[in-house]
Amino acid sequence: MNDKIIVDMFKFPVLAIDTTLNTQPLIDYAYDLKKQTKGRQLSNVQSWQSENLDKNLPIFKELKDTIIKFASDFHQYMNLKKEYTQILDNMWFNINPTGGTNKPHSHPGAVFSGVVYLKTLINSGNINFVNPCRTHDYHFNQDTVEEYNNYTFSGYYHIPQSGKLIMFPASIEHFVDGNTTDEDRISIAFNTKFLA
Repeated sequence: MNDKIIVDMFKFPVLAIDTTLNTQPLIDYAYDLKKQTKGRQLSNVQSWQSENLDKNLPIFKELKDTIIKFASDFHQYMNLKKEYTQILDNMWFNINPTGGTNKPHSHPGAVFSGVVYLKTLINSGNINFVNPCRTHDYHFNQDTVEEYNNYTFSGYYHIPQSGKLIMFPASIEHFVDGNTTDEDRISIAFNTKFLA
């Protein structure tokens, strides 16, 4: 039989969409919170991260509604069971000053993870996604690849833009480049989970 069948075995979608969120009140709230609290240390390096936020506060209503809308769309896109819905589990602020970064990590226990950028500049730190196959770039690298594509990339990144929402399966390892600008990079990260 001469028929050739090629199957794309594994795919990992990343949703990137511009929102119409009014980011300034959220930026002001993040700075006020930073003045009042010590924050926590998780994947963040030389950066401030808030504790989990009270997602039911009025200031977060538009943000929460936006996250749930796109999480629901993402749920359908991935053909997940209709008897489950997506709900916002938790969210937190990140303020990355000059040199601030986030180490590689994933979000166990969540379904989708994501970030909404509130304040960014070019070079304030790309978000990077790591190919789950650890030995991938041993086989597919600049010596062997004519032109990189979805089959040969060892990683993928997005340049942060104010107002943009990025969402991805929580199992994907990701990290943030160091902020090389003189201004803070501010974002809200979040996780969703299933509700039956």
